[in-house]
Amino acid sequence: RLDRVVALKRLPEDLRRHHPRALQLFLREAQSLAKLNHPNIVTVHDTDQEDGAFFITMERLHGEPFNRILKERGRLSSENVIGIGRQVAAGLQYAHERGVIHRDIKTANLFLTTDSSVKIMDFGLAKVFEEMRGNTTVVSGTPYYMSPEQVLGGAIDYRTDLYSLGVTLFELV
Repeated sequence: RLDRVVALKRLPEDLRRHHPRALQLFLREAQSLAKLNHPNIVTVHDTDQEDGAFFITMERLHGEPFNRILKERGRLSSENVIGIGRQVAAGLQYAHERGVIHRDIKTANLFLTTDSSVKIMDFGLAKVFEEMRGNTTVVSGTPYYMSPEQVLGGAIDYRTDLYSLGVTLFELV
């Protein structure tokens, strides 16, 4: 509508069908993410629906996620990883100061743009899945990157993201 190229992230239909609260949580999380305005976090513009499919409209990025960069180029230099870590830490600090925890920091959720900016993607989606499951023993996140308290299903805070960032930086070098 605004004559802008954007990216869309859809709420999977089977998730909405099998979890009655999924849509409510998805929309609530999109609203909180739209308030995050930082150069190292993907910008969320809006949420909408078409033909019953709900989606988040967000900034379209040009570049590659770090998991693909690792596959194509191999490990990165320590100097590059320090710069990457600084950018991710700045984005996480901004989010944490606003009470938002990512819960799934990993190379696939960090994106290197063509102008060498690092963007954190998929903020908050793990929280939606976690809340839908309620008090079950299912844990959200990617196991290799998860902090011990997250794996055990315990209470988490900003330190969970810092742990995952450490694992991610280690993987990059």
